[in-house]
Amino acid sequence: YTFTFSNVGEEESTLEYEIYSSPFLNPLGLDDSGNLWTSSDSESEFNWIDISDNSTLINFSNNDEASGTIPIGFEFPFYGNNYQECSINPNGWLGFGGDSDEWENTQIPSSTILNAAMFPFWDDLNPVNNGCNQYCSGEVYYYSSPELFVITFDQVAHWWTNFENSYYSFQVVMYPSGKFYFNYLNLEGDFSSSTIGIQNENATDGILMSFNSSSLIENNFSIFVSQLPEWIDIENGQGQLPYGQSTTETITLDASNLEGGLYNGYLIINTNDADLNIPIALTVNE
Repeated sequence: YTFTFSNVGEEESTLEYEIYSSPFLNPLGLDDSGNLWTSSDSESEFNWIDISDNSTLINFSNNDEASGTIPIGFEFPFYGNNYQECSINPNGWLGFGGDSDEWENTQIPSSTILNAAMFPFWDDLNPVNNGCNQYCSGEVYYYSSPELFVITFDQVAHWWTNFENSYYSFQVVMYPSGKFYFNYLNLEGDFSSSTIGIQNENATDGILMSFNSSSLIENNFSIFVSQLPEWIDIENGQGQLPYGQSTTETITLDASNLEGGLYNGYLIINTNDADLNIPIALTVNE
């Protein structure tokens, strides 16, 4: 497929454009590794998965360190590596290949956490643990299968000082394809100090979705993360076009490594004049 860009507007200026593919109609951010994110406000519906009756409870020795590693149930691709297990830190984040007792949330990528990680709600939390004080509350449990992996923080308390009566229910849902969700069921009290996002194993790449703000998340809210569609190839992703000039860009749809089925994506074209989203539907026969 080819697209022709022509700079023929009334104002004589340079047209700047960027083209990329996306699994989402309204992506909210993109890192250097091809991970995009969006939310239930702009894309899909809230998608909480209840595992309370079919889960394994995590027993924390204290409120700052993970208790070993947990099997995911499949190979999960994340920042160029495949992981079969992860560690669940009681302070609202998941580590791949290591853990940290870092309880004070920072901006990400964070050099204090030297492993790939997901941060659905990184903050100084105080779930039930072996060293519980009178304010610890809430449990963390998980469900693992070949089809999906779910970790739920269920009414987990914030460390009490300056956050009295603050309890949070949220979860991470992961799939073998590499896509995953952050779901927020109930946020009670003050939830304005967390870090939300992802980072790679050496803290050189990541996505900061929210830092010390309550403006992004709310009750019954989801964040969706997926990767650039590999079956959509863009020959040249950006350019500048002087006034009165035209150029042609080539887009290739490659089904050679795809199983049979329907594949949906979007071609996102951003310019300094106007933006355009083009839906793409590819049917691959068996």
